[in-house]
Amino acid sequence: MTAHLGTHDVQMSSSDTGAISRCEKLEDPFNDARFDPMFTVIFLGLMLVAAVLKGIGRSFILSINEIAPVDGSVANLQLIE
Repeated sequence: MTAHLGTHDVQMSSSDTGAISRCEKLEDPFNDARFDPMFTVIFLGLMLVAAVLKGIGRSFILSINEIAPVDGSVANLQLIE
């Protein structure tokens, strides 16, 4: 069986057990980055933007949790100005 991956052809035998060595697992991300560096830069940039947005969202939730009443009553709530 032959798998076509972009410009690379990968030969798979029927006796292949699917075991991948640790070295191959560590080399794969670097091989992908060498194959299409622009995609890698865009992907890492989007991951960074998502992490920053997640941090901003958590900061809003933490501030709301600090001023929200624990027992659920709104009568004793004092707004911080």
